[in-house]
Amino acid sequence: MGRTSLQEDLFLVIAHPIRRAILVELRSKDTPATQLAAHFDITLSAISQHLKALKGAGLVSEHRNGRQRIYSLQAAPLREISNWVDEFSLYWPKKMESLGEHLRRNRKK
Repeated sequence: MGRTSLQEDLFLVIAHPIRRAILVELRSKDTPATQLAAHFDITLSAISQHLKALKGAGLVSEHRNGRQRIYSLQAAPLREISNWVDEFSLYWPKKMESLGEHLRRNRKK
């Protein structure tokens, strides 16, 4: 099964460390953009651009409270990435076992 364009878009969006950090901030509570910006050493305009990308990928939603825009995490799209990564879960124990054997052999030398 190959990656879909939705997965590719999600991978591109979450590839940026600030966007991942924004998602982490939004895990605990809905947050206004101005409050999110306070956590980073970038402009409010830059935060807005990151939020726009996250919103476009369906990872955040926004609603207005007076003049503020409040952002909420929408983690459902990450499930598709998680499912894709899980396809490799059987691969890792075998590779770790091979690494362990390699290290044991080299230690004896």
